[in-house]
Formats: sequence, C-alpha cells, structure tokens
Amino acid sequence: MSDVYVIDTSALIAFLADEEGADKVELLLSAASRYEKKVYIHRLNILEIYYLTLREEDEKKAHLMHEFVSKLPAEILEYIDEQLIEEAGRIKARYNVSLADSVVLATASQKHAQLVSADRGSFEDVSKAGKIQFYWIR
Repeated sequence: MSDVYVIDTSALIAFLADEEGADKVELLLSAASRYEKKVYIHRLNILEIYYLTLREEDEKKAHLMHEFVSKLPAEILEYIDEQLIEEAGRIKARYNVSLADSVVLATASQKHAQLVSADRGSFEDVSKAGKIQFYWIR
C-alpha cells in the first residue's frame, strides 16, 4: 500500500462534520503534518465543500470552511493539466461519476495514491476495476 493519499469531498465532509470515519481522516492528516504520509486535496474538492456549505448554511460559514480546509496539512493541487484532462475524461466517459469525482480519481491515478473516500456507492464500478486503490473511511 502507498503512503500517498488523495482526499475526496465525502471524506472531507465526514472529517468536518465529525461523522463516522472522521477519525481515519484525522489520522492521515496528523501523519501528513509529521511528514510520514503525503496527502493531497484537489482545489475542486474545496470548491465542493464551499458550495455545499453555502447551500446548507450561509456565505460566512462557507468562507470559514474554505479557509479551514485550505490550511489542512495537505498539499492543495490547483492544476488541471493536459494529462489530467485526458485521464479524467476517460474516467468520466467510462464510469458514472461526477466531473469533480473524475478529476479526483484521475489525480489519485497520476499520484499513484489511494483515494480516501466515504462514497462507496459512487465509486463501486471504479473500485471493481481495480486500477485505483481506495482507502475507505467507513
């Protein structure tokens, strides 16, 4: 197993809301803060946290969540380069996943990382294909 992880939106939500699996995300982030593991969060997942919080709460809370997630001990990936576009496009065309999920899956693939997620339902077909490793938090 790799010591490299990409955290998706469902795992971030579990962590932020202290839901089941939050402890697993916290352990990964703690290890990342000690440079024992490499953890990535794609900027698109921070966007999802922002708009989901805005939808459920208000702009002030959404802004606070954006700031908080941006300061977690993870490397924030800001890019979508040509290789990521094509890999995400292949994933989106083959599997029934959202655009943001296709990007986070492609990111995990490019980084040879485990995708940290609580969303087994969305990734069932991808998981069965066995090309991307998953770290399920619940």
